[in-house]
Amino acid sequence: MQIRTIGIGIAGTTWKGKVLAIKCANASGSPVINAVASGLMYAADNGARTINLSLSTPSNSITLRNAIDYAYNKGCVITASSGNDGVNKVPYPAAYPNVIAVGASPNGTDRASWSNYGPELDVLAISKFYTVQHTSYMGMEGTSFSAPQVAGLSALLLSIDSTLNPDQVKQYIIDGAAGDGSWVNNEVGYGFINFQKSIELLLADMEETNEIEEIVNNKYEVEIVNGVSYITDIKEETTRETIEQNLNLPVKYIIEIKNTNGNILTDTQYVGTGSTITIKNQSNEILKSYTVIVKGDVTGDGVINFIDIVRLTQYVYEPEENFEWKEEIRRAGRVVESIGNPGFADIMLIIRYVYEGVMW
Repeated sequence: MQIRTIGIGIAGTTWKGKVLAIKCANASGSPVINAVASGLMYAADNGARTINLSLSTPSNSITLRNAIDYAYNKGCVITASSGNDGVNKVPYPAAYPNVIAVGASPNGTDRASWSNYGPELDVLAISKFYTVQHTSYMGMEGTSFSAPQVAGLSALLLSIDSTLNPDQVKQYIIDGAAGDGSWVNNEVGYGFINFQKSIELLLADMEETNEIEEIVNNKYEVEIVNGVSYITDIKEETTRETIEQNLNLPVKYIIEIKNTNGNILTDTQYVGTGSTITIKNQSNEILKSYTVIVKGDVTGDGVINFIDIVRLTQYVYEPEENFEWKEEIRRAGRVVESIGNPGFADIMLIIRYVYEGVMW
């Protein structure tokens, strides 16, 4: 037996990536919808993080779409070729919302004339590849060769940060392609993929997350409006949505805001006194927690006394059902940082702020 060593050739986009090859075609090499659907679910159930489908069908199959949604919900990034008919119509599965539709480009800028296009097209990748057949090189073209490059880029991004979900991976690919994530046109989608730019964007975000202590230590004023306290961003009454915008955390962190009853607030509900703002990582581990309090003349007798402190601390720990804020409460306050539930340190801070609250 002769052993042949090839010292030159081509390289893939992820040299150390593990490949799970699943056959979904019949004896003649044509893909079978039911087999593709089964293959998708098998891949999702067996650890695949990115799935490439270099195949197409004009049929909008419920079976295929359900399988794609299943894999997507399991955290798989799915790429598919846009087809080689040169028409303004992206076939399935590339046309499905949870799939990254990939067209072909001969030069890194323009769409190949034979590459399908349309509003479903997401990005372009290079169209021609060389491979080894027996002892010689063979050149091949098609969107079937373009789509795996995007799958490779997805794998690289996931190898850097495995906590990314499919939408986040897609966004890094899009932002790398166009620079600002803006739609270009039906011909090229968001543009030609750029491995370096997408990876640099992810690394920049990860560097930012290393400074989470500085990010989450920002304090927000609490203003009492019509007898109710709110966290305010400049002069705006703040809801969960505006708190998330103000914190501006990278995508790998979770912001959870609850009221005093422990119910998670909706985007439109105001963040009131006693609410907690919790920041978690993708593993659901609590990194920081804030408790919203106010300082001021709770009793309304013109002075700040021990009763005011009791009422404030009681409201944080044991909110009364009919608790009413007096109109005389001074408009001032802050968010108290804590780990987990409010503790003794929070009580001491409340007392300090009530008596010395001019300087935050």
